Amino acid sequence: MSENASSGRKSWWTWIRVSEVVGVIAVIIAILNFWDSHQERKATDQARQAADQRAAIAPAFVLVAAADANGERIRLTPVHADQPIQSQQFIFPTEIRAQPVETAGSARIEASWFEEGLRKAAGKGGGDAGDRRLPVGVTTTYLADGDTRIDKAVYDIGYRLEPRMLRSDRVVLVGLSIAHRNVRGDLKAAVEQAYKAR
Repeated sequence: MSENASSGRKSWWTWIRVSEVVGVIAVIIAILNFWDSHQERKATDQARQAADQRAAIAPAFVLVAAADANGERIRLTPVHADQPIQSQQFIFPTEIRAQPVETAGSARIEASWFEEGLRKAAGKGGGDAGDRRLPVGVTTTYLADGDTRIDKAVYDIGYRLEPRMLRSDRVVLVGLSIAHRNVRGDLKAAVEQAYKAR
């Protein structure tokens, strides 16, 4: 009887030891899982902070313009050469041109896009002599630090109307200047508002 009791006690202690070992292993696994998830979360947070810092110190996107000799076209380039332009959309006041113009690769503004609308508007209200300004909304898709980004801004197109004998006035483009950067919301509404303010 004592042998059975002794062997039962040994078996009981064996099970306690096995269960302790299993419990310790489970705790170790839980700690390792917690540590792994903590490290992963920490790495994700660091990557997000680094991206936010890069975005915060990224140079502003601004266009520089150069009109050609005939004043028929303005070539556009970014101030910072490491921000190559991928595509653009130009939104004009509805009175001048109802439909937007889209370009891909070749960043430019052409007088032919809106000269008829300018002539009609000038015929209605006349205008001052010298250079004039026309607001245009520009949505630019460009690359910066390997990421695709979008800039929305309102620019002023500088132009002149040159009278011609027996023909309508000629629109001559002279340049481009920034009016409002980082436009939030409806770019078309911002353009209409700027146009009415003129």
